[in-house]
Amino acid sequence: MGAHREDEAEEIRRWARELLATKGNVTQLLASIRERGVPTVSESSQRTVKYRGKPAAHAGWRSVTIRKILTSPRVSGHSVNQGGIIKWNAWPAILPEETRQALITLLEDPSRITSPGNTPKWLVSHSRGATCGQCDADGIVTVRHNSKGAIYRCDVCGRGNQLAEEVDEYVAAVACERLSRPDLTELIAPPRPGIDVAALRDEIAALQQQKTEASLAYARRSIDLSMLETVKAECDRQISTIRTQLAEAVSDSPLAAFLDAGTVEAAVKLWKAKSIGQRREIARLLMDIVILKGDPHRLDPNTLLITPRRTAEDISRA
Repeated sequence: MGAHREDEAEEIRRWARELLATKGNVTQLLASIRERGVPTVSESSQRTVKYRGKPAAHAGWRSVTIRKILTSPRVSGHSVNQGGIIKWNAWPAILPEETRQALITLLEDPSRITSPGNTPKWLVSHSRGATCGQCDADGIVTVRHNSKGAIYRCDVCGRGNQLAEEVDEYVAAVACERLSRPDLTELIAPPRPGIDVAALRDEIAALQQQKTEASLAYARRSIDLSMLETVKAECDRQISTIRTQLAEAVSDSPLAAFLDAGTVEAAVKLWKAKSIGQRREIARLLMDIVILKGDPHRLDPNTLLITPRRTAEDISRA
């Protein structure tokens, strides 16, 4: 732990950025990792994996491994023994402590969708994507396949039949044009004022130390079990509150990476470097999309009703 490999450290930072941008979507992160062919440690070292004494295939990255890496105190440079921090800032950090705390909050949020499900492959499909403009039920478009290939179709009325690949290309072009404008800053909410990240980080460290001292007091029989549990419960409650504040402070908008784009060409390059999960979130932040009935053979842009978001307040209300 004295020094880390910079290529591995940058990959971990990339995971953190993507999860913060996609509200903790580990499934999409795993899809991005597989698409880029990122090897595990055992794959890199060509270590032989065995199951019941026989060679087995490498399992690849798993969500539990991703969460363990990103939330471990070691990733922020702390020395750990038997699950507890014994020395803070012992080594150079890969992720700042406030980012690690924000990820803990994000990945432990019970409202996150944690079932495997289908990893979205299309830009405006499923939840928080485009809506149907032909029914009164606010249907969400999903992707189906027919002889023409992948098509967008309303999940309620079954209408639409827009060519998914052409719709995605058009929406991406609209997004990149918007991302290249100098007024992009109007869509990015300023950091929440009044948050002293360093002070909150120190407060978490103090609360963790208080839990350790309470455990030692219990071991010395200075306090009983009920008192120990009360101290730990209150400390955990305060830590949870602070982590929520840190999450709000460090969860940068995925639009921020495009602030210096300047041209459509530069925005397109940055867009292509993003995972599908990040692109979906960016598109959601930039615009509302309503899909009408289209030509099943070619895209008519007039059948896509795109309403751009103009301010950060528009995004917060969506």
